[in-house]
Amino acid sequence: MDWGAVFLNRFDFKVRAAGRLSHPLSNAVFEIGPKTQPQQIKAGFGEGEQFRFAAGFLGRTQFKLTAVSLTDTGEANLNLLQQVAGPSGISVSDGALHCAGIFAPSGWPEQLRALADYRGNALFYLVQKEERSTLWSVFGPKGPMKQLFDPETADERRERTKSVLDTDTRLLSVGEQVWLDAFLKEQRLDPSDVLQVIHDSKGIYEIIELKGKAYIQRRVSQ
Repeated sequence: MDWGAVFLNRFDFKVRAAGRLSHPLSNAVFEIGPKTQPQQIKAGFGEGEQFRFAAGFLGRTQFKLTAVSLTDTGEANLNLLQQVAGPSGISVSDGALHCAGIFAPSGWPEQLRALADYRGNALFYLVQKEERSTLWSVFGPKGPMKQLFDPETADERRERTKSVLDTDTRLLSVGEQVWLDAFLKEQRLDPSDVLQVIHDSKGIYEIIELKGKAYIQRRVSQ
């Protein structure tokens, strides 16, 4: 599977599906229509696409939204990040606000994940695909921009949630329970997905409250 192509295709789809985007640091709103076309990026570090927006008086509020898939040459490093941000890449020194998601096929080392944040006029998200799962990791600040760089679809999230519930050894027997908050954190699940999967389980699972804490329980009577 070409995960780089999946990352770029789903980024493009999510941007267009959004219909409009808000400038991360102002109230400017950018409309996205059929004529909105990204600029293609091809460089030694990889490939990608960039949406360019302008608003305000004489288009002075500029925003550039970019997704880049790095060439798989091994573990990503600081030099690659500098190439992406530099003149031969997205050129973040041009005065516009930049938001960029960068996918590394071999993953991001722990020491570089802290760079996923605002750097001057650029906001970086670092993306990697987790093995044997539909899960992707997106390192960077919370907010609507982060979701644009997460390729996992709603159906994939629900299917992953169901699989985690059905295979968790703590929930194999009737009446067994797991603390909901800890379960969400350790399995990196969305609460709404868990609630929907439990609702769709036709009584196999339920949410109960014990001493002020919510637990997932395999139902005693079905």
